Amino acid sequence: MKPCILILSMALLLGGCGEGPDQEAAPAAAAEESSIDVAQEAQRIDNGMTEQQVVKILGEPRTRVRESEGERLTFWTFGADQKIKARVYVTLDAEGKVVNVETIPL
Repeated sequence: MKPCILILSMALLLGGCGEGPDQEAAPAAAAEESSIDVAQEAQRIDNGMTEQQVVKILGEPRTRVRESEGERLTFWTFGADQKIKARVYVTLDAEGKVVNVETIPL
């Protein structure tokens, strides 16, 4: 009985080490999601816009960080080589209105 449990445990551990199809597809899926050129589209963002207006232009943010005076949203675009080619930071005030847009090409 003990050898059977040991063999079963080892099989489960080794099976968990394999790379599944969803892990292989992750970079490609991320690149498809970021088909918007956020660096170019960020030029359409103006101070005073709402978060909903920003999301309509740039899509959902990759990250959100709460700050004392509001929130900072981060967007990015992947290039054909699967590397990030630009980041855009949008800072919102406590009412959820844009107060700053910063584009960083990489």
